[in-house]
Amino acid sequence: MGKAIAYLILVVVAVFFVRQTGLLDGMFSRGNLEERARFWEETVARETPNGTSRETVDALAGRHGMSLECFHSSVAPPVADCIADDPDSKGGTSGHPVALQLRFTFRSEQLEKFETNPHVLQ
Repeated sequence: MGKAIAYLILVVVAVFFVRQTGLLDGMFSRGNLEERARFWEETVARETPNGTSRETVDALAGRHGMSLECFHSSVAPPVADCIADDPDSKGGTSGHPVALQLRFTFRSEQLEKFETNPHVLQ
């Protein structure tokens, strides 16, 4: 009986230490990446459909506490690929946190494509 109690205590302490490392965070808390992706798909489809100006998309991002980081190409017509991390999304583990990345593609300053992807934070 004494060995069983010792093993039980050892297992409880080991689980506590593994839990503290953050390795099990993904098992206990899946995050909200899927819910936030659905939210953004609906919001962008409703407020900024394809063909919307870049200023309108900037205003939408600003209302949600984000600013777009854009990369421009030199092709004609000009293409801009803009990204932002959703500040209200969370996922991954404490050692490898994940956020939802929003990607807007503009052609001639008009929204052409929108997509969301999980993104490991640095």
